Amino acid sequence: MKTIKVISSVILALMISSEAFAGQRVRNARMAQGVRSGEITAGEARRLRAGERRIDRAQVRARADGDVSAQERAVILHKKQNQSERIFRLKHNDKEQPGVQQ
Repeated sequence: MKTIKVISSVILALMISSEAFAGQRVRNARMAQGVRSGEITAGEARRLRAGERRIDRAQVRARADGDVSAQERAVILHKKQNQSERIFRLKHNDKEQPGVQQ
């Protein structure tokens, strides 16, 4: 019985962590596509990567005490939404990386 509880806890933790990283994978894919197409310049990509690192650090800090509070979740969600909006804005700001064929 104890083994079943441990196994189910591990499975649940893996499911939750994979959901948390799904958004990050989508944002990273959007950034990579923007760089490949020239919609995002090298400097913009560098700033976007720094934003992703800030989100990662916020998640680590939130989990440090073993419990992510509702306020911490809200702050992280807000950071993720801002990053997503930033990616959209930079992809559509009419600046292009020179030398990239479309």
